[in-house]
Amino acid sequence: MEQRILFVLLADSLRIMQPVPPFIVADLLKRCMGNAQFMQRTLAKFQSRAGDDVERLHHSIASGDAVEATRLAHSIKGIAANLSATGMMNVADEIERLSRASCVADALPLMASLRTEVDRCVAFVPIVITSLEPLAPPLEGDASQAQRTPAVSLSEASCGR
Repeated sequence: MEQRILFVLLADSLRIMQPVPPFIVADLLKRCMGNAQFMQRTLAKFQSRAGDDVERLHHSIASGDAVEATRLAHSIKGIAANLSATGMMNVADEIERLSRASCVADALPLMASLRTEVDRCVAFVPIVITSLEPLAPPLEGDASQAQRTPAVSLSEASCGR
């Protein structure tokens, strides 16, 4: 019961800060079994790697590497699902579908949308980390710690793995 109240309070406070959040914080916290500190670390890892993973996907699409594009799009789709980032997940899913069908050239125009969705999620991370501070001790240092977090891929940053 106590955890449910925390989820509701957290979700309500984040709705006030951003009317349409790019991912559903309460769902992510549930996936992290209510462990706010683990969720903070997960988000910091996502924040530190997201841009590089999108760039690698863009490069694989631009070079026509359907196999690598499929793998990377699937990985990005997975972390988006863990975050409950529906917009990011839908675009990554479409890129994966096109790449799997060897239509990588058709996926290139979708990269701008994916980049926008990933950027929205990355920009939201410090807001979420700050809102979690009452539930967990802060990360080593502060919210800018995400910039110094060891690099991991998006798929390694998911709570469910």
